[in-house]
Amino acid sequence: MALAMTVRSRRACQMFLPLLLLCSSVCVSVSSLPLSPSSSGIALNSTLGHTLLISSSVVTTTTVMNHFDTQVTQSFCSVATSATILNALAANAASQGRAVAVPVDPVYSPYRYYTQRNILEDIPCVATVKTHNGAELDAQFIALHGATLDEWSQYLKCHADVVQKHHARSGGVGEFRAALERAYGAQPSGELVAVNFDRKGVEEFGGGHMSPLAAYHKDAESGDEHVLLLDVSRYKYPPVWLPVEELYDAMATLDSTSGLNRGFVVVSARAEGSDVAVGITTEVSTTKATDRKAQYACLESREAARWDGMLACLDGGGTAIMSSSQTSRSSAMSPTSAGVLGGFLGFVVGGALAYTYASLVGRRRVSRAFAALQYAGDVDVDIP
Repeated sequence: MALAMTVRSRRACQMFLPLLLLCSSVCVSVSSLPLSPSSSGIALNSTLGHTLLISSSVVTTTTVMNHFDTQVTQSFCSVATSATILNALAANAASQGRAVAVPVDPVYSPYRYYTQRNILEDIPCVATVKTHNGAELDAQFIALHGATLDEWSQYLKCHADVVQKHHARSGGVGEFRAALERAYGAQPSGELVAVNFDRKGVEEFGGGHMSPLAAYHKDAESGDEHVLLLDVSRYKYPPVWLPVEELYDAMATLDSTSGLNRGFVVVSARAEGSDVAVGITTEVSTTKATDRKAQYACLESREAARWDGMLACLDGGGTAIMSSSQTSRSSAMSPTSAGVLGGFLGFVVGGALAYTYASLVGRRRVSRAFAALQYAGDVDVDIP
């Protein structure tokens, strides 16, 4: 009996997987997170982790950590990594005779700060990036596909200099070590390093992933080398020191989307006076920066009680939100529409329960099916 129920649950899950993507955030929240570092990793918040940090280049490390961002979706690891390193570069640019043309996100207007939105939005240069399937690179593309190392480095070039893009290979760890010593050594170059690696290569759950590096430590006596990885999936894994060669081997893994190995990028601010940003508009929109009255009126509306509505008000979309709310209040939902919606929601919830039950006996298999269905590039959607 139990076996028959399991088989039926699996079949239901396979039939309704596309629909269940709508509720995957509910289905996958089974594990206790964040997870512990791998056996070879050293947690930053451990005694040894603190010791390694103290003996590293504190200035560079603290600058990166001050701007450490969490990816807003499970496919935005490259964008969160970019926001982290671009804000860190901007913080130190002036003292190094360099410049970063930081755009303005309407939510934080009039203050200039890189966010996972304005890195991609309204920047003509980003739209010219060549993608693996020929689609335009924008927030929707990243949400659906993640990014390959090449796609990531291309849109980073719209904001800063990509000094080096390296596809890891067997025996090539020397180039990685040299980049770490330049960026995080005794005399930091002003460059920062970010990596694209396979989590399984460092004994973590998941697949391809991107994150920034904040420090490098080499023991004078033993010669042991570790690098501090700030995982932008902060809800999943904490900052951790990883052995340099182990992380490099995790980069020297095939990304099936691009057909190339993963690797790392070295990024720096552009020299002052150069073309500091391609197509970035740093001027603050007059309407969005000054029309606070409309913003506050929008925020007082009933729709602003929900997160999306609140953000829409801050984004200058108050008029549209308020007009749509008036329309919705004037036209109540008919009983027929309510019945159809109720049936659909019941169908979704029932499918979600079937998936959850099936996941108890075949969770890894289903997680691979999820990844294969929707995502093509490196995204952090695999579940333990």
